[in-house]
Amino acid sequence: MSALRILILLAVVLSAIVSAAGLLVVRGALAIPVTVAGLVVLGVSLLVSGLLLGGSGLRRGREGAGCAGTIVATAGGICLIVGAVALAGAIVLGLLVGTI
Repeated sequence: MSALRILILLAVVLSAIVSAAGLLVVRGALAIPVTVAGLVVLGVSLLVSGLLLGGSGLRRGREGAGCAGTIVATAGGICLIVGAVALAGAIVLGLLVGTI
C-alpha cells in the first residue's frame, strides 16, 4: 500500500470521526461548523479514493483479472457516490447556518 493510499485512508477515518463527533457530541455554536468541516474533508478524500480505485480497477482489468477489476472499480464508484453525498450534505448544512 502506497503512502498516498495510507494518507487518504487516514483522512477518511479521521474526518468520519470528526463528522460523527460534530453531530453527536459537540453542542453549542461549534456543532455545525465542525460537522461541515468533517464532511468536506470526508467528501474530498472519498472522491480521491474513488478515482484511485477506479484507476486500479482499470489496470487490473487490462492485466486480465476481470472479476477483481470489476469489484475494485465498483468499490471506487461507491466511494465516489458517498463522497458526492458528503459534499452535498456539507453544502446544505453550510447554507442552512450561513457559513458558506
